[in-house]
Parts: sequence; C-alpha cells; structure tokens
Amino acid sequence: MPRTMNTEGKHHSCLRAFTLVEVLMACALAAAIVAVAIANGTERLRVEQRLDEDKALADIQRDMLASLESNDFANRNIFPYADAPQAMTPTNWYTSVDATFNQTSTADWFAKIATMRGTSFTTAAPTRSVQPQLATILFNRYFRARLVIPCPLNEANQQRFIICSLMEDPAKIQFPPYDGTDNWFEAVWNTDWTSAANSLPSYIAGLMPPAQVAVWNGTNGRSLLPAFRVTKVTVPKYTFVVSNTSAINNAYIYYNNNLNMCASLAGSGVTTSVPILEGRIIQIYTGQTQATAIFYYQRWLRKNEDITVQ
Repeated sequence: MPRTMNTEGKHHSCLRAFTLVEVLMACALAAAIVAVAIANGTERLRVEQRLDEDKALADIQRDMLASLESNDFANRNIFPYADAPQAMTPTNWYTSVDATFNQTSTADWFAKIATMRGTSFTTAAPTRSVQPQLATILFNRYFRARLVIPCPLNEANQQRFIICSLMEDPAKIQFPPYDGTDNWFEAVWNTDWTSAANSLPSYIAGLMPPAQVAVWNGTNGRSLLPAFRVTKVTVPKYTFVVSNTSAINNAYIYYNNNLNMCASLAGSGVTTSVPILEGRIIQIYTGQTQATAIFYYQRWLRKNEDITVQ
C-alpha cells in the first residue's frame, strides 16, 4: 500500500516554528522599546530634577543679595572675606559637597539664609530629621551639601561668588573640596558645566584620581558635567569721594554698619574710599572732633558717589 505524507502535520509544525520566531522578534522589539522609553524617562526626570535644583540655587542667590543690604552682620549679612569688618566673625563657608555637619552656628551661610527667610533654628545639626528647615537649604535631593564659595581674590571692582550643587549619587562621582585657591575658583567659574560635550577643567581633574576623571568625562562624547549645577554671582564694588571744602569741620565717614571709618579733614580736598560692596550704608558726620561730630549724610551705596562737605 503506498505511503502518504501527512502534509497537515508538517504544515502545523512549520506554523508553530514560524509563530515562535515571530514571538521572539516581537519580544525583542518590545524590550528595545521599553528600554528606550525607560532611558528617555530617566533622562527626562534627571533634567527636571536639575532644573529644580537650579531654581533652589537661584533662591539662595536672591536671599544672598538681599542679605548684603542688611546691617545685621552677625545673623543676616553674608559678607565675603575681603569686605569682612574686622570686629565681626566671618561667615562660615564650607568646602566639600560631602561635608559632615554636627551642629549649626548663626554664622553658617545656610543659617543666615534661613534667617533671611524668617526661619528659626537651633544649634543642633542641620539634618532632615532634626532641623529639616535648614536641611532644605543646605542639602540637595542626593543629600549632598550645596556650597557657597566667595572668590578669594580681593578684586577692586567686584566680589564674585559660586553657588554649586552636585546632583549625582555619591557612590558614582565625587568632587574635590574647595582648596582655598583662586585656581579652584576660576576653574569652576570659567567652565560651562551645562554642556555634556565639555570635559573637566584641568585644575579640577588634577585633584581627582584618574578613575574618577574617566567617570566624569564619560564615553561617546557625553560627560557628566551637567550633574554639577553652578550659579555665578557678581556683586559690584563702588567707591565714594568726599570733597571737604569746610574750613573748620572734619568729615567722618562710616560704612559696614559703622564698623569701618575714614576721615576727610577740614580743607583737605578730596578723600576717596576703598572699594566697598554694593548695598552698604554710608553715614557721614561732620565736626571738629569725632566725638562731637553731628550727622550730616546717609546713603545706600549703589553707585560711585561724589559728596561735598561744606
């Protein structure tokens, strides 16, 4: 009896194999789509978080600038090194994004910002569990400290600040602490941290282990520089010129909340002050002696001033 081929079974076998290939291809395609979607979603979230951090730094900048017009140097005014009245304790600036904070002082920069915002605090550590109102100012979402660094140079016409925040997991990348040099400051100031096409500035890279530099500089032309959020602040400095044409009265000029003084003697002509930060109050008293001098003039310094005393 002649044999017959079971074409139906063969057909079903081929059909099952073809369907399996299709399923595998569909799964691979779906996995690829999901992976791209996750990557895009993660990147979108990262961008949104960094933009939120930029806003937090801008808020600190706003309050810093407002504080410079306060006469309360102990609790509110964030003054830099070069302009610190000698009788005052300087503001506490911190150097590392991973610094440990065990207590709070009224001289801490973040405590002064809190005071400017009407926020009360104690001397306890500025942690999320103990003093969350301070932790909100001091730390970013990765619980890494925000830094405010004044330029260490006594520049004649300005005082610059950097406000910065490292928005990345501490286990992934580190950043070298501020070493007190203008080299560190200028390296950060002169770098465009918003562009992933840029690499670390050489001075900063020189303070890191080679493995960290490699992580920062990334691959395929995509660095991690945008993780370091930097806000640059420039506060102008001005001078005042006193022309004393009085034959008998000296002019006594006070600034920095009366903690600094210079004198323009009677008939001495022109006296020029040292450069002073914008927003400082100038007060002039006139008389034959400093003890008997009476109030003559007051102005918030917002431009170069030329004052005549008659």
